[in-house]
Amino acid sequence: MSVNSKGNEDISSISLNSSETLNTSNNILPLNELYDSITGFIQQLDLLAEREIEKISETRKNWEKEVDEVEETNRRLDKELKHLENNDKKSTEKKVKEKRDITQLKSEISKLKKGQDEITSAIEELQLQIELKRDAITRKKEERAESLQALRSQRRKNQLKLNIYEDCTCMRIYGAQEDKITFIFTQIREDKPHREHAFTVDVSQGQYKVTECFPRLRDLDQIVKWVNQSGDFYKFLKKMRKSFSEYHKSRINAYNSHS
Repeated sequence: MSVNSKGNEDISSISLNSSETLNTSNNILPLNELYDSITGFIQQLDLLAEREIEKISETRKNWEKEVDEVEETNRRLDKELKHLENNDKKSTEKKVKEKRDITQLKSEISKLKKGQDEITSAIEELQLQIELKRDAITRKKEERAESLQALRSQRRKNQLKLNIYEDCTCMRIYGAQEDKITFIFTQIREDKPHREHAFTVDVSQGQYKVTECFPRLRDLDQIVKWVNQSGDFYKFLKKMRKSFSEYHKSRINAYNSHS
């Protein structure tokens, strides 16, 4: 009876329009068919109750299935949450590592910048030293140019004096080689005053040595020995000139005696 009363309440509580349908889990009944089946449904209330029980059982199964699905979903979500938490942990660790790396990189950049500043300072100091050296070299070049100019001026003066001396002494002097000096006499012969008489003195061995002599003098060795003993080079030149003069006088005398 309680089932029938419940069925009556369920039926009496139903308010449907002609255009509406009744939805169940098993089928969808049009409204006109529902009205046609109401009488048979009331008569077969017990059967409907069994069907309702079956529906409730089916709903329960569906609910349990949904619960299982929800639990499975929860487990999946828990797993995903753990995965996300793990990813978040890794991300946090990565951020910490990145922050540490950034800090280290900043420190290295700071060191590099400091080193760059030191290098820049050293370069500036070196450039300053280069400028000072360049200025010193420029000054030395200027001083050398002035000294060279003075030497050239003095050389011209000396050359002028030498020319006067050569004109007066009828003697020219040449630096033939290193440690060797060549002396050339003129005005020896009266018949040929411009004829040159020359000899070369080598002073490389610490003593005077005549390596070349034209014409060759017979008393040359004695004169060289004398200058090495006396050290009077000025008188040595006078002796050589006199010897050249006597050489030609003797040749002239010999020529006259034969003629």
